[in-house]
Amino acid sequence: MKKTILITSLLATLISGTALANTSNNSSATSPCFSNGMYAGVQTGGMLGLGLLPMVGAKIGYQFNPHFAIEASANTPLIFAGSITMVNVNAQVFIPTQSQNLRLYVKAGPTLLDADLFGFKAHSVRASVGAGIQYAISSHVSLDADYTNTDLIANQVSGGVTYHF
Repeated sequence: MKKTILITSLLATLISGTALANTSNNSSATSPCFSNGMYAGVQTGGMLGLGLLPMVGAKIGYQFNPHFAIEASANTPLIFAGSITMVNVNAQVFIPTQSQNLRLYVKAGPTLLDADLFGFKAHSVRASVGAGIQYAISSHVSLDADYTNTDLIANQVSGGVTYHF
């Protein structure tokens, strides 16, 4: 029994060491645009749910390592009889790709929905999930496209430009 545990432990160590070495090699192949640190950007797109509402927004975030970032964004429709603001705080997990300049991500977190429609005011916190893609066009600038679903109430489709400091 002791031999089985020892052999299993050695195999697990070898496999995890090999996986870690491969991860280290892949993370060095990412674009300098996607290095750790602060980033900020602007986005535009549409909110679906009450019809297609054109929207505009801004975001700021911090990337902790090649696989994880925290991001806050605020979006509001451009034309509407009233006001709606959605503020998201998301944890993002990046999915490695074969390209240095391209990366995919999934995100999740709370969304604050603040609405004032025809005298009716609503404030609520909802869960949101989404996915996106980023493409580095230079060492500091990336183009972004993403989709966010907020608790089956509102869907956002947006594209934007992000500056990585």
